[in-house]
Amino acid sequence: MSILSEIKDRLSIFKNLYDVIRVINPVNKKVIYNDENYNVDVTSTCYEFWNKNSTCENCVCIRALGENDTFIKIEYKEKRVFLTIASPVNINDCTYVVELIKDITMKAFVVQSEHKNVEKINDLISRLNYAMITDPLTGIYNRRFIDEQLYVDINENAVNKLPMCIIILDIDYFKEVNDTYGHLAGDYVLKEFGKLILESIRKSTDWVSRYGGEEFLIVLNNTNKEGAMVVSNKIKTLLGNTEFMYEGNKINITASFGVCCLKEGGIINAKDFIKCADENLYKAKKTGRNKIVISEINEG
Repeated sequence: MSILSEIKDRLSIFKNLYDVIRVINPVNKKVIYNDENYNVDVTSTCYEFWNKNSTCENCVCIRALGENDTFIKIEYKEKRVFLTIASPVNINDCTYVVELIKDITMKAFVVQSEHKNVEKINDLISRLNYAMITDPLTGIYNRRFIDEQLYVDINENAVNKLPMCIIILDIDYFKEVNDTYGHLAGDYVLKEFGKLILESIRKSTDWVSRYGGEEFLIVLNNTNKEGAMVVSNKIKTLLGNTEFMYEGNKINITASFGVCCLKEGGIINAKDFIKCADENLYKAKKTGRNKIVISEINEG
């Protein structure tokens, strides 16, 4: 019995759970086993099924692999709405992801397709997917996006033998801002700080996410240690020259930076990568704050 047949046999009692089943290597995005009804070459990438030219922004495969759990998403293709369930599976001592794809066009209340055109349906699904990965206060990415995208970026930089760096920033003494000016002022500072970071990075390759509270995480793709220092110093200088005005009050803040860089072709678990940057952030805060602590690792 083939791997795919075995999986389908185990799922046979759930005969209405899926229309298409496939097994994916989420690291290189290749389909390694596919349903006989799935009319795409087995060497194709997983996102070709959705008529896309690059990795899905809401990739649930890489998240299923990274967190060893099951995730779902909604996609739209050729006037049909699909629910995708992605779950990790061990095959020959390697972990892959099984995707169950179900056409829910006539079975879901997300959209009444007979009353909407293609553009409106695509827009609705895009907005739903975007809302799930966006921080509602600052408008930048949220913690969920980190969980989904960081694994993707680590693997893509490794495959292309490119360096990458991450920065965790923490606003110094942020509690004093809330205590002195109020939580609305604190929210304003967080939003403006997010904008300042966005203006300091490359929109085409880099991204920033709210990591939690007053902490932000920046991913710099195809960037070495020297480049990360340039970006960190740029943000630090801008922050030092900025007064945040809220209801007539001038609010000045500083931030501490923990930076971790991965050399060309290096590969590391996303949690360990974050831990490295977080430890450097801790050192920056323990040694006076308003400073940058950076290190470089080379994991093969």
